[in-house]
Amino acid sequence: MRLLHFTIIKLTLCLIVGIILANFLTISLNTIIYCCVSFILLLLFFLIASKKRQQKSVWFGIVTYVTMIGIGVLVVNLHDQRQFKDHYSKIISDEKDSAHLITFKIREVLKPTFYHDKYVVDLIKMDKESVSGKLLLNVDKDTIPNALHVDDTFITKTSLSNINLPLNPYQFDYSKYLKKQYIEHQISLDQSSFLKLNAQSVSIFGYAAKIRAKIDGKLIAYDFEPDELAIIDALLLGQRKDISQDTYNNYVNAGAIHILAVSGLHVGIILLILNFIFKPLERLKHGKIIKRVLLVMILWSFAVIAGLSPSVTR
Repeated sequence: MRLLHFTIIKLTLCLIVGIILANFLTISLNTIIYCCVSFILLLLFFLIASKKRQQKSVWFGIVTYVTMIGIGVLVVNLHDQRQFKDHYSKIISDEKDSAHLITFKIREVLKPTFYHDKYVVDLIKMDKESVSGKLLLNVDKDTIPNALHVDDTFITKTSLSNINLPLNPYQFDYSKYLKKQYIEHQISLDQSSFLKLNAQSVSIFGYAAKIRAKIDGKLIAYDFEPDELAIIDALLLGQRKDISQDTYNNYVNAGAIHILAVSGLHVGIILLILNFIFKPLERLKHGKIIKRVLLVMILWSFAVIAGLSPSVTR
């Protein structure tokens, strides 16, 4: 295949192989870091040696491919919070219904179900020990006057439970889906079981949520119908949590559900518009560089506001 003649294609394939291997191999984070550093140093050695000989050896290519495979494994391990020493799984017991004093911060607002509002939360402390990790939070509907917001911090005493498995054969396995996002446990609360803390720290996800809320506030002033506003949110901001189940099913049955996901098409359209707006900058000295910097900054800002979904990030 001619594509394999391009070095970047070969390196990308090796990276993909490493990512796939990481899902089947259990390697500690420290081990893979040491391996990657060793391969990079070995790669530098062969690079220096090949310059002296003015010819690259076969070993240089082999070490390069192995290094890319190692980087693929490393990327997966760096995203897997279970590899961290302070992950909450290191201190929880196997006893059923054992309660823990938990401090957590809202990370993401999910689409609610009929009975619960759902959130992804970052753990801060567990039984007075600083920990890391993510949990699924279920809050009984109509038990809190105001919805929880990103970066809100709470404290509660409750027990962790496993994510529910599908009840029917071939049903969508929500627990498996969450496990791929490194969420293996959930907590269920009502208004009387947790207390909000006056924490002042604001993350990039919190800033993005505030911007989305302001945009929603501007759109509400135009008296859109709820379904219309939900679709606009999905198209502009990549937020599908407010789309009704009937509307969602209609898009699924029509085979057009991908339209509601912010993707490369949206980014491409924004790029074309911005490219046209900033065209006059090219007349200035270093105008092309300034234009490119502005384009990259604005596009990444849009990606953050849209929630850094995989389709947008790609």
